[in-house]
Amino acid sequence: MVKPRVGAQLYTVRESMKTMPDIVESLKKVADTGYTAVQLSGHGPVDTGELGKAVKDAGLKVAATHMGWQRFLDDLDGVIADHKAYGCAHTAVGGLPGEYHSEEGLKKFADELAPVAEKLAAEGMDFSYHNHNHELMRCGDRPWLAALYDTIDGETLKAEIDTYWIQAGGGDPAAWVEKCAGREPLLH
Repeated sequence: MVKPRVGAQLYTVRESMKTMPDIVESLKKVADTGYTAVQLSGHGPVDTGELGKAVKDAGLKVAATHMGWQRFLDDLDGVIADHKAYGCAHTAVGGLPGEYHSEEGLKKFADELAPVAEKLAAEGMDFSYHNHNHELMRCGDRPWLAALYDTIDGETLKAEIDTYWIQAGGGDPAAWVEKCAGREPLLH
């Protein structure tokens, strides 16, 4: 069993993560508060190697990342290389464009995800979906998020349940954590 750790989602400090000097200072502050892990998201356009070194120099570990779905589709080899440079096996998408939030869009995502998840798995990595409140909209007879997890198996798609956004969408965070048990490497 993997020992759980509490990490900081760096999207929360994104305004102070635009340049390498700012990133170095922000990572130091995050580490000084007691965090040992981070989820990279929302930082400026910086060199992957420099960013990975800055995280390590701050005494932190990259537990996961968030990036746009299009990057997975257009530059999967680059995504894999970045994650190897970070020493991170957990990739995640912070959400999908609106075109995917329908029954047809869900099928499109499932079809697109299959080869992406397969290639990530071959490299020892997994892939998660991070929700917001709008994924609780109806898709047929259930919330779109439920349809997503019911349609795509837990080996292909992990869940990164964001309890705040579940609550904001009128859902029960505890019920969603229970629904996705066994496929949640991260919890927000």
